Amino acid sequence: MTGHRVLGDRQFLSKGARLSQGLPQLRQPGQQPAHRCGATRAPRIQLADAIPHEAKLLFEQLFVLLGDGAGELNRWRTLGNQFGSTRECFRPRLRRLGPSVPAVISSDVTQSLPDQFTDELITAAIIKNLLKQRATEGPGFRHMDRQHGVMLTCRPLLLPGRGNPRELFCRVLQSPLAGVSDRVFRDLVRRWAPQALLFTEMVNATSLELGFGRGKVEELGDEQGPIGVQLFDHRPAAMADAARRAEDAGAYLIDINMGCPVRKIARKGGGSGLIRDPDLAARIVDSVVHAVRLPVTVKTRLGWCGTNLDPVRWCGLLQQAGAQMLTLHGRTREQAFKGTADWQAIAEVKKHLSIPLIANGDIKTPDDAVKCLEQTGADGVMVGRGTMGAPWLVGQIDAALSGRSVPSTPGPLERIELARDQMLALVKARGDHGLLIARKHMGWTCTGFQGAPQLRQALMRAPTPEAALALINEQIRVLSEPSAAALAPLADQTT
Repeated sequence: MTGHRVLGDRQFLSKGARLSQGLPQLRQPGQQPAHRCGATRAPRIQLADAIPHEAKLLFEQLFVLLGDGAGELNRWRTLGNQFGSTRECFRPRLRRLGPSVPAVISSDVTQSLPDQFTDELITAAIIKNLLKQRATEGPGFRHMDRQHGVMLTCRPLLLPGRGNPRELFCRVLQSPLAGVSDRVFRDLVRRWAPQALLFTEMVNATSLELGFGRGKVEELGDEQGPIGVQLFDHRPAAMADAARRAEDAGAYLIDINMGCPVRKIARKGGGSGLIRDPDLAARIVDSVVHAVRLPVTVKTRLGWCGTNLDPVRWCGLLQQAGAQMLTLHGRTREQAFKGTADWQAIAEVKKHLSIPLIANGDIKTPDDAVKCLEQTGADGVMVGRGTMGAPWLVGQIDAALSGRSVPSTPGPLERIELARDQMLALVKARGDHGLLIARKHMGWTCTGFQGAPQLRQALMRAPTPEAALALINEQIRVLSEPSAAALAPLADQTT
C-alpha cells in the first residue's frame, strides 16, 4: 500500500499543472469560465465554478489509480461509489454551462463530456482514454520460452460499463453450458481458477419475466468469484428487464447469447438466430446497454452458414451497438460443433475491432489455448465442452498463459473423489433429483482407471444417492490400495 501511495504521489506531481488547470481552486459561483483552444482549434471550456474539495481528492485518487495500473478491483468499486455520492455537487454548477458546451477535466482526458456530468461519464471518459493509451503499447501478450509459449500480460482487461467498470484478471473464461455450468460445477472450477469469469447457464429473458428460472439469478449473491449472467431472447424490452434483474442480483456483467445453435432457440429468433437479423441484434444490445450500468458483452459465431459469412461486418455491428467485449466461436451456426474452428477468421475480426475479443472453439488443452492466441491475437480464450468432466482445465490454461507452473491433471483417485463431492453437493442442493443431474458428470469424470466402464454403468443404474455413494466409496477403497497403482498403465485400454 505504501508503495502505491509513493508511486501515486510522484505521478500526480508530474501532472500537477495540468490537473490543477482542470480542477481549479475554489472560486465564487458564477465566475466566467476560462476558454482555451485544443489541438483542432475547437473552443473548449473548463469548469470554473466551485468544486468540492472531496471531489478533487477523488480525482487525484483516480488519476493515481490509472497511472500505476496496479489497483485492485475493490478500489475501483469504492471510487465509483464515492463519485456517485458526490455527483449531486456538480449538477447545479454545470447547468449554467448549457447543454451545448463541452467540458474537459484535464489535458489527460481529451474526450468532451455531455451536459450531464455524472459518475458514469467520468468513469467512461477516463477509462476510454486509458484504453487508447494501452492500445499504443503493443499486443496483449509477449513471447515466452518454449515451455509456456505466449504469456498474457498481468494487466487485467478493463470493461468500463456505464459507470460500473469491471476488470478481468484471468484471461480464461468458462463458457455457459446448458445443464452443466450450475452453481456446484462452478464451485469445482474455482478450486483451480478462483479469479476466472464464469457464467450461469443461459437464462431465457421471457421465462424470467414469467417467473421461471429465477433460481439461476437469485443465487448470484453467494458466488465466490466473478459471475456473468448470459441472457437470450428476441425481445429487446424483455432482455433489458432481465438484465436489470441480473444486475440487482449481483451479476458481474451481462452477456447476450447470439451463438447458441440449438434449433428450438434459433428458429424463435434467439441465440444464433439473431445473426440473420442484424438490426434486431443491434437493438437488443442497445436496449441492454442502456438498461444497466454493468458492462454488456456478446457471445456469437462467425455467421449463419458458409455461404452467408461476413464476421468482420457482423462483429463490427455489435461493437457499434455498444458491446464492450465479444466472444467469437470459430464456427457457423450451420456447423454447430462439427468440423474445425476457424481461428484465422477470428484473427481477421480481431484486426478490425477496438474492444477486447475472446476466442472460442477447439480449446481443450493448455497447448490449444497457446496456439489459439498465437494465431488469433485475441485478448483471451473461452473454454466450453472441454471442461465437461475436467473442471480443472480453466485453471491449467490460466497458469500456462500466465507463465506459472501448470497444475497436474488429477489422477484416478482424485477424479473419483471429485465425482463424489459433486454428487453430494448436487443432492444437497436439489434432493434426489440431484442424482439424476450428477449421473452425466460422473460419466465424464470417472475415467482413467481399471474398472471405470463397469463403475459408470453401475452409477447410471443406482436408484438412490445412498446406493451411488456406496459404489463410489468402494471404488475409492480399491484405488487406495497399493496394487491399484500398478494397474494405472492399463487405464487407457479400459476407460
